[in-house]
Amino acid sequence: MKQAKLTSGRKFFRRKTIVTAFVVLVLVSITALLASLLANEKPLYVKYKDRNLFPALSLKGYADIGNERIVYATVDWQKLQKENVIWCPIIFSPGKSDAANADYKSPLDSQVHDKGQRHLLGTTRTGADVLSGIIHGARVSLTIGIFSMVIAGFIGILLGAAAGFFGDYRIKVSRAGLISTILFGLPLSWFYGIHLNTAFSVFGSIIFALIVFPICICMTYFIGRFTAALFGWNHKSFLHIDQFISRSIEIFNSIPRIVLIITLSAIARPSILSLLLIIGFTSWTEIARLVRAEMLKTRESEFMQSAEASGIKMSRQIFRHALPNILAPALTAIMLGVASAILIESSLSFLGVGVPADVVTWGSLLNEGRQNFNAWWLIAFPGIAIFLTVASLNLLGDALSEMLNKSN
Repeated sequence: MKQAKLTSGRKFFRRKTIVTAFVVLVLVSITALLASLLANEKPLYVKYKDRNLFPALSLKGYADIGNERIVYATVDWQKLQKENVIWCPIIFSPGKSDAANADYKSPLDSQVHDKGQRHLLGTTRTGADVLSGIIHGARVSLTIGIFSMVIAGFIGILLGAAAGFFGDYRIKVSRAGLISTILFGLPLSWFYGIHLNTAFSVFGSIIFALIVFPICICMTYFIGRFTAALFGWNHKSFLHIDQFISRSIEIFNSIPRIVLIITLSAIARPSILSLLLIIGFTSWTEIARLVRAEMLKTRESEFMQSAEASGIKMSRQIFRHALPNILAPALTAIMLGVASAILIESSLSFLGVGVPADVVTWGSLLNEGRQNFNAWWLIAFPGIAIFLTVASLNLLGDALSEMLNKSN
C-alpha cells in the first residue's frame, strides 16, 4: 500500500514538474518573440506633428515628416515634443548606457528616476538595464538554440539515414565528380553560403545557405563528371557512405566539442548567424548516430523487405516507409540538443567570443558579473534564466522520450 502511494506520488510530482517546465518554456518563448515590445526605449506609439508613429514596431528605422527626418535609434524620445505616447513596459533598451545609474546599481540601491522608472534588476558598469538584457537575451539564446539544432537535425537525419539505408555497396558515383566536389564544391559552398551571406535576417541567411550548399556541391560534381567524360575517364566506384559517415562521427567526437566551437568562433566573423551555423555544423554527430542505428533496424524489418521485394522505388521506400519510423527519436535528440546549444552560446558569450560585442546575451551579463563579484544581480538573474530554460528543455525532452518509448 505504501509502495503504491509512493509510486502515485512520484507520478503526480513528475506530471506537475513537466507541466511547470512547459509553462516556463512557453513564457520564455513569448518573451523572446515580444522582446522588442516588452523592453525598448523606443515607444510603442507616438503622435508627433499629427503623424502616428510606431517606432518599436518599425523595420524602416526612420520617418520623414515634411522636411524633418526622425531617426528612431538616435532621437531623444523623452525630450521630443510629442502630442501623445505609449511606452513599452520596460523603457530601457539592452546595452544602452544610463549614466545617472552607472557603476553597478543594485535592484535595492537608490536610483535616479530621470525616465520615470527604476532598473528593476539593477544595472551594469555602464548603467545598462539588466532586465532588458535578460529579455532580449532570451531571443538570442532561443534563436541560436533552435536554428542551430534545425541545422544539426537536418544534417544528422540526412547523413544518419543515408549511412543506415545505403550502407557501403549500394551506390556508385563518378570518381572525378567526387574529387571535384571535395576540392571545389565544399570550399565554394562555405565561401558563398556563409562568408558572403548578407541576407536581411537570420532566418533568411539560413535559407540562403541551405540553398547555396546543395547547388555548389551538385554543380561541382557534374562539372567534374562531365570534364572527366570528355577525356574518356568514366571510372565509377562504390560510395562507402556508411564507412565514411561513421569515421567522420568518430573524428568529430574525438575532438572536444567546446574547444572546436571556440576555435571556429574565434576564426569566423562575430555574428549570430556564424555562431548558430558553427554550433549546428558541430552538433549533428549524436543525431546521426541515433538515426543510423534506427535506420539499420528499420531496413531489416519485415515491412521494408516486403517493400523491396515488391519492386517499390527506393525513394518511396525511404520517404514513405523508413523515415517516418526514425523521426520520433531524432526529434527527442533535437529537443535535448537545443538545451545544449543554449548552454554553449552562454559559455561563449561569457568568454567574449561568438556573438558581436554589442549584442546583449545571458552569457555576456554573466561576464559583466565576473568583472565585479559584488554585483550579485549580474550573476543571479541571468543564471536563473539559463537554469530554468535548460532544465525545462531537458525535462520536456525526457518526457517526450518516455512517451515515444511507451508508444513503441
